[in-house]
Amino acid sequence: MDSFSKNLWRLISLNARMVKNYSTEQIPPPQREANPQVSVHPLALEEGLVIVDVDDDEGALPVIVRLYLWLIRMLSPWDDRLAPWSSVEEAREGLKVFEPLLPKGEVAWADVDSDLALWRWVSEGYGAHRLERVGPKAVEEEKGGFVCRFDFMSRFAVRKGFVPFGGDAYFDARGRVTRIRFGSQDMRPGDAGWAAARFRFRSSSLVWGQLADHFGRSHYHIVNAVLVSTTRHLPKAHPLRRFLKPFLFRTGAANNFASRLLFSKNGFFHRTLAFSWEGLHAALKRAFAEQRMEPFDAELHRKGIHPTELPEGIELPYVVEALAFWELIFRFVNDLLENSPAIQASLTDVATEEWWDGLGGEFNQGRRLEEGLADVLANFLFTLTAYHAQVQNAETYLRDPRFASVRLGEGQVMADRTSNLGLATLLSAVGIPSPLINGDLSPHMPDEGAKAAARRFRQALQELSVAMDRRNAARVLPYRMLEPARVATSITV
Repeated sequence: MDSFSKNLWRLISLNARMVKNYSTEQIPPPQREANPQVSVHPLALEEGLVIVDVDDDEGALPVIVRLYLWLIRMLSPWDDRLAPWSSVEEAREGLKVFEPLLPKGEVAWADVDSDLALWRWVSEGYGAHRLERVGPKAVEEEKGGFVCRFDFMSRFAVRKGFVPFGGDAYFDARGRVTRIRFGSQDMRPGDAGWAAARFRFRSSSLVWGQLADHFGRSHYHIVNAVLVSTTRHLPKAHPLRRFLKPFLFRTGAANNFASRLLFSKNGFFHRTLAFSWEGLHAALKRAFAEQRMEPFDAELHRKGIHPTELPEGIELPYVVEALAFWELIFRFVNDLLENSPAIQASLTDVATEEWWDGLGGEFNQGRRLEEGLADVLANFLFTLTAYHAQVQNAETYLRDPRFASVRLGEGQVMADRTSNLGLATLLSAVGIPSPLINGDLSPHMPDEGAKAAARRFRQALQELSVAMDRRNAARVLPYRMLEPARVATSITV
């Protein structure tokens, strides 16, 4: 482990020992009054996006922690040696130090690196949320098939000694990989270097999933917009603020810490990933620019992967379970808005209007509050629960070095030791306990109508768990990322 990761591990380990473990019903009520002048700081490399400096529960990040992060960022020596693990066993031995915190992998993949495993990566693994159908101009063997695109990443410069990320993987209508395109070159099954091509593709998927989907979409898109506007405009006794509280629990602290650790020059992403500073800057610009406010079912239709549009015999487990989760959340939001007199009455007050306007046009899309609120709340809740669970949980792929690496050399087929341990350090924070979505939300609701809606939501989650178990029993590889007993109520890490 390099010096930077060792020092970061000490901080994460200390935090894990100090943090209090709350159940969902134990989350405290809103603590601080709205403050339009609350202290914020800009997210490095992303103009216009601000991070709240004061979390409702944990206050401001202690000066000593901010100083510690600055010191390890500025003083830790760099380690750009490319040294892949020699075996799976060596990697597992090296990761043992993280076992007290690192979450257990959700599913053990017996087959990691075959062509079939590549389809599993994009249908139910870490690339599943990026899969789409090929366009109408597809070549004959790929008509009706699928593509997962990361070749745009080849434009982002990497440091000396590393190979750029990239690769668009194409699959036919039965899920069989046909090729991976790097620039103008196609690599096909059986070609020399095919294993390295698959590894490069999966590595690109892992890196972009963390940059764009985990932090760009989950932490800093709609969730951050709701957090900032809520902190500025909704009084702590406001019915909407009370409803939102369990879903924003510790999120301000998590986003504040992550913004100072991850995105700065000489910070975690700059050191651990292969990008040069200019390459990282360009990658993050792309990551934030591609975010959009869109209902999940509409996203699936846009990509052509809604279950009603798939070829016969094709199941996409992530799509099936995420869509079920989305539909449940959308019903909960509408149930709440229809049956909570307190929330209904609050929709015409000045604070709610200021909160709605404070979200910005990207999120309220110029609609009146009563026209767009259900869509915004459903998108917000889905992003911080189900979607975040899919894109945050990379531990399964970290534990086996044959899956992917966040740094690449020519022909590489095993994860790089230094960056693998660095990523393990960051993901160890995921092991810090968080309140779960299947807990009791009713104590946080502003009136009896809202409490009843929360109880119906909890019952629906229990029924969803049973349905997921039934579907997983019929699958070769169960998809467990979105089981309600594993999904957090808020983004706390």
